Amino acid sequence: MIQKNQSGNTQNGNTGGNGGGIGENGGGGEPGGDSGNTPTEGGSSHTLNPNQSSELFYTTIEDQKRTNDPNYPFTIHLTEKGKQLSISSITVVRNKDSKEGKLEEEDSLELEEGANFVEVILKFRSGRDEVTAPSKKYVLYYMPEGKVLLLVQNAKTGEYLTDGQQLTVYEDNIWLKVTAQKASGGQWTDVGHTLRLNNALKSAEADGIYRLGLDKGNNNEVMIRAGEAGNYSAQLSCSINYKVDGFVVSFESTGGFREDISDNRTMAKKSFGGVTSIDYKSESSDFAFRITCNTDTGEEQITSILVSSDQFPAQEEKLGQQGADGFIHIPLDASLGMTYIKMYCRNSDGETKSYIWEVKYTRVDNGENPGNDKNNPVIEISIADGQTVHDNPYTVKLKAWSHDQHTLQISQMKLYLNGQEKRNDSLTPDGFYEYNLELTEGANQIYVRVEDSEQYVTEKYLTLYFNADKESARVRFILSANVVGLGTLIDEYVDLEGSTTIARIVEDRLAAYAYTTIHDGSANDGSYFLRHIQKPGILQGWNVSEEERSLLEMEGIYLNEEITNLDSLGEKNFTEGSGWMITLNHYYIGQSMGTWTAGDGDEIHVLYTLDWGKDVGVDPNSGVYG
Repeated sequence: MIQKNQSGNTQNGNTGGNGGGIGENGGGGEPGGDSGNTPTEGGSSHTLNPNQSSELFYTTIEDQKRTNDPNYPFTIHLTEKGKQLSISSITVVRNKDSKEGKLEEEDSLELEEGANFVEVILKFRSGRDEVTAPSKKYVLYYMPEGKVLLLVQNAKTGEYLTDGQQLTVYEDNIWLKVTAQKASGGQWTDVGHTLRLNNALKSAEADGIYRLGLDKGNNNEVMIRAGEAGNYSAQLSCSINYKVDGFVVSFESTGGFREDISDNRTMAKKSFGGVTSIDYKSESSDFAFRITCNTDTGEEQITSILVSSDQFPAQEEKLGQQGADGFIHIPLDASLGMTYIKMYCRNSDGETKSYIWEVKYTRVDNGENPGNDKNNPVIEISIADGQTVHDNPYTVKLKAWSHDQHTLQISQMKLYLNGQEKRNDSLTPDGFYEYNLELTEGANQIYVRVEDSEQYVTEKYLTLYFNADKESARVRFILSANVVGLGTLIDEYVDLEGSTTIARIVEDRLAAYAYTTIHDGSANDGSYFLRHIQKPGILQGWNVSEEERSLLEMEGIYLNEEITNLDSLGEKNFTEGSGWMITLNHYYIGQSMGTWTAGDGDEIHVLYTLDWGKDVGVDPNSGVYG
């Protein structure tokens, strides 16, 4: 935050510390299955992807960090959403070693020389379910002062090569990226290196990539040496086996979807070990698919086809259930989440390969039955949209029927409070499911989704206001970062206790949307000072307009565009004059926001600036905004 100090001069504080499925054309790892968690009776266990995990926790680990200190400090923090769950375990994995991690306190890793691959895995319990949440995979580089760090990376796959490795590829070329650096006085500088293929000296192209043509077979020897003034103090050698592989698996399904899988990129765009997501929209829940492979030698074969879903992770074998046309038919159920089809096969060398197709089913109306909305379930709920209540927790009753008057079960209903799914607490004698909801002061968003066994869906959105019978005020709260292209992030009206300070409102409303802050002091006195607002991916898609760039250029302000941490936005991220400013009714209030209290009809605006307020119409010296 940019503040006005007691002398009236503007100053910036120091910078403080620091996001499913895979698209149809994406590759990547396998989706989560049984992670080894033990759910309670009636529950399930599943694994999130790193983007989903970022909604529950984040770390201070800096990806691609280079250091000459083997002891690397870091911290693991929960988001507001993560704090709603119970933690079963915290594991930190470095290369092949693992250790128990700490939460909300400084931890450390002992790094090996060279590249260290790090992953943080938290296991949560959500009601009866167990959830495994892995972080992204970080890479940390360590080399002692004065020694050379030599890294060799496959520029096509991102894989790092190791000394003595025997690598098999299925193309007649390989692209290598070589990094050779040495730390001295805390600074990393490039050092010279050479690369030889079968003892012939090779040169990198203009982009720094070595594009090497390969001979068939295991006779491609690569040697890389690095050092200063011809004194090569680091080296890496490996053997590359160029293998011609014609093994291809083909997948076909209802709706005309088809793709080939092969480790030979000249024969297919996707390789084994990956995942394809299929978004299947149809009026019918019947799904048919066929998996075949070429049999050039007679040794190639499909060995297993396993089908499972999010709600029922136990895999069911489908191999041998093909019809005369080779297709396997399975029913899809949108209420069970994603359906997974996992295939195992064997190539002519006897090597086992696998691939996964995940199918998301959505029922659609083909337009031939315009009255199909009459088939949707009926929802009965004990609150009205816009209703104000004064008890907390507040009990909400829910019941639903199918179009043919069959009462639906709790497994067919979902109720969300402010974006968080809630579990029912009890069942009344007349068949209503009761939810005891912990409400926040002011507006609470309730979303109900009911889906019957025929995949007909009814949704209901309601706003429930909570007022604890105290003197209250309704204020407008706005969070915006237009100068970096992020627009308005929050714009809402909130009912709250009239004695609440502006700083407390800022902290509470940011937390309600899963933002965390780095700040000084207390939200209830004049010491409060906002430095950074954090949320996984908060800076995703940022951009600075040409108009803003011109303004900064005229002011002689340098714009830093090498932003490595997309999870935090605050002071000095982009310029010396960048930071958060806070206005009350268009008046800049600076550091005294911890002593100002809100009144009915007030407007609180937290806005980001790159130029000490000039680019957003705020004068921090006069206090006038707009």
